[in-house]
Amino acid sequence: PLVPGAPALRGEVDWAVDVLGAAKLEDVLYRRVRSALYLPGARESSVAAIAARLRELLAWDAARERNEVAAARQRLAEDLAFQRG
Repeated sequence: PLVPGAPALRGEVDWAVDVLGAAKLEDVLYRRVRSALYLPGARESSVAAIAARLRELLAWDAARERNEVAAARQRLAEDLAFQRG
């Protein structure tokens, strides 16, 4: 696993990029490795770990990784806001 306590596997992320053509963190989180949606306790560590793996695979620089993480966190916060109220 990429993240202890979450079922996100390194191979799933690699497959998403190499075979399915994923190029954005949101794509991987929402369509390929959905543990960030269903395991609130692993959400933050999943986002960071998957982003780090994507940085390696896609040769992102630090700014691109930060932007991808910020966008993914924002979307997750918006999509999951109903759980707070």
